[in-house]
Amino acid sequence: MREAIINTGDVSGYNTDQLRTMEQALRDTGATAAQAKEAVLATASAGNLLGANFQTAAQGAVDMAQLTGISVQKAVAEFSKLQEDPVKAIQKLNETMNFLTPTEAAEIKHLADIGNKAGAAALAIADLADAESKRAKAQRDSGGGAESFTGKLSNDVQSVWAGAKNLFGSGTLKQQLDNANKEIADYASHIPGAIHQDSNNKIIVDRSKLTDYQIQDINRLLEHRKQLEADITAEGDKQKAQSAKAQSDQAQVNATLSGKAPKATSSSYVGHEQAQADRDAYNEQRLQHSMSLADEKAYLRGSNRHS
Repeated sequence: MREAIINTGDVSGYNTDQLRTMEQALRDTGATAAQAKEAVLATASAGNLLGANFQTAAQGAVDMAQLTGISVQKAVAEFSKLQEDPVKAIQKLNETMNFLTPTEAAEIKHLADIGNKAGAAALAIADLADAESKRAKAQRDSGGGAESFTGKLSNDVQSVWAGAKNLFGSGTLKQQLDNANKEIADYASHIPGAIHQDSNNKIIVDRSKLTDYQIQDINRLLEHRKQLEADITAEGDKQKAQSAKAQSDQAQVNATLSGKAPKATSSSYVGHEQAQADRDAYNEQRLQHSMSLADEKAYLRGSNRHS
């Protein structure tokens, strides 16, 4: 730790004890000892991830490395690029990862356009770190491996992928429908000629060959089958809508970052003194390691609107 501080001239704003505390904080959130140490050293060595951005980038790099399988050092390098040219770097990352919302893109672009490169970089770093944090949490909660979250899916696209699993994966609606059809077929095999499927897979029931009890049974099975078919159709429609929205958002984000979308008006960005006070409070909390990524983004957006 001390060597990293000496090599970078202590530009990160943290001393050795603070870096060690940060390393422990990373371990507490799921990083291995090796990952935590590499993240802190790589972030310190980057030389341009300063102050509050340091901890955000270090945590984001660990999450990205765990999700994608790339090295922590390479993940830190991606965050470092955001500090150098926030708009260009975030646009390139978003082309493959698709994590930005149109609103987030517009705020980053606005700050860069008015010359607030530091504010734009801080938002870009917070947005990327927050996206990786959410994906890492979702992966841990689901118990899935790296194949579940490649780090190249936005929240919306992740939902589409999850919906597709629900439709076609193991233990899903599709499997439940298959089981329901098997149960109907098994029931029919015990009553020859009473139940069969036509060429369109429609179940035909000759109730004259069934007892009242059997009719109740087959009606229950058919109603269950009908509900599963309706659920699958609804889920498919939902995924199509989410996919369309994700594509629309992606196009809007690209247009905004490329300067092809209407710029935000300056009327919503007033009150520089209040903005500075908010940023000071934000920096103080981040330096004390007490602010979550969500709180960080709220502080940044609330203060930068007044820039």
